[in-house]
Amino acid sequence: MPFTQFVQSPPTDYFSGQALAVGESALPRINCGTGITLVSGTIHLSFWQAVKTEPVNTLFTTTAGTAAAATPTLCRIGIYSVDANSNLTLIGACANDTTIWNTTFARFNRANTTPFLKVQGQRYAHAVIIVTAVAAPVMRGYNGSIVDSNQLPFLGGQLAGQTDLLPTIANGVYSTISSMSYGGTTP
Repeated sequence: MPFTQFVQSPPTDYFSGQALAVGESALPRINCGTGITLVSGTIHLSFWQAVKTEPVNTLFTTTAGTAAAATPTLCRIGIYSVDANSNLTLIGACANDTTIWNTTFARFNRANTTPFLKVQGQRYAHAVIIVTAVAAPVMRGYNGSIVDSNQLPFLGGQLAGQTDLLPTIANGVYSTISSMSYGGTTP
């Protein structure tokens, strides 16, 4: 039998060539050089446009150099669909799991309680929230100053004063920010 060489099409840009082989992240993993400290009761949003159509059964996040202190009340990961007006609808989330983020420099995979089909070209927001009276974790991600971070399409957002992920969030209720946490979805 003759040898057949596997030939992969080259990516159209550098970041596409570094994408996860399985699943998809809201932020290119190569861009995760700084940490984002979660704030208790704040939904932190990282927006992205899907490049793959695939089922979503698992959600993931990663911690940086600080883990969550013991006994948080709520720890959740969620995915929102984003409509043309930047309104958000929660389409998937993990159950409350207070063991998420209890270790530094670790990836946390959690089952999506409502599997859905992620569609190429659709805009999504990866969401994380912790409710705690003690130290919140630092997540891997990008925490810089993005010029025009309040211009469409949004890159990062947050909504303070929450006790859980909300089923819907209207544009204008959340504020835009220049930080994004690393996390995503897998089949």
